[in-house]
Amino acid sequence: MKILFFTDLHDNSVYFEQLLNKIPSIKPDLIIVGGDFQTLLRSEMDQEQIIQSNNQSINSYIDKLEQITQTLYVLGNHDCVNSHSSRNYLNMPRKLSNQLTIVPQSGASTTLPVNIDGQELRIGWNFWEGYPYGPTHDEDLTELKQFFHPNLESNTEVIKNMKPTERVPLPQNSQFNEEQQFQEVSKSQQLLVVSHQGPYGSATACDVAYGLHFSSGSPQNERYYLENEEDIALWLHGHTHYPKFQAAGKCVNPGTFIEGNFAVIELEEVGGRWTVQRVAFDKVQ
Repeated sequence: MKILFFTDLHDNSVYFEQLLNKIPSIKPDLIIVGGDFQTLLRSEMDQEQIIQSNNQSINSYIDKLEQITQTLYVLGNHDCVNSHSSRNYLNMPRKLSNQLTIVPQSGASTTLPVNIDGQELRIGWNFWEGYPYGPTHDEDLTELKQFFHPNLESNTEVIKNMKPTERVPLPQNSQFNEEQQFQEVSKSQQLLVVSHQGPYGSATACDVAYGLHFSSGSPQNERYYLENEEDIALWLHGHTHYPKFQAAGKCVNPGTFIEGNFAVIELEEVGGRWTVQRVAFDKVQ
């Protein structure tokens, strides 16, 4: 089974059209998109306009991909999670074979140590299930600068020096958001996890953008990963635009499609167990 995976488009329609031209030569059996189709910030649009705009954007992308091959997707924290209903939308577990089930999750929880007002946040507590996401364009730089404040990210040095096989320890102030749960599946099934946000401890969820080193993964997802690692065949996610490593353990995050990044993963069933045979990273540019 060959899967083409990309995520965090943020309305990069130019690269998307280039990818459409490239897909036939790749010949994937399945395309999976990891969410954040648009960049939805606080604006003058009312909620109904936002939902309509987001749904039209997503349908436009998915319809073009579906003409090539089967396409499935989750939604990101910039998408209108609660308003979308499509047969391509992964809102519940879905069997790919007798032994392999996709377990999806949309949205993301915040892992910012402080907000723009300087107030402490409990990491992983606020579950951004969709719009409104924020901050506004004027606030972006202010929020980004918070990472330069000393001692806000206790794992900065760990992330700087980590290897793909290592995991980042959860900060002491981590909170597990019970709303960010995966639906249960049969214990006899292997799992292909598809989420917008990755596990906190994975190097694929550790962002190294702009010289910063912090995890934008979810503590709740980290716990799920550790509890189910034996049954997870593959975990696809995005949200972290510039990951420390694109592949680590069972996780794959090609990085943001704003930069044209995508991954091609080949899985094979061997002796009744699905295993990843090959992961290749590429980009359109």
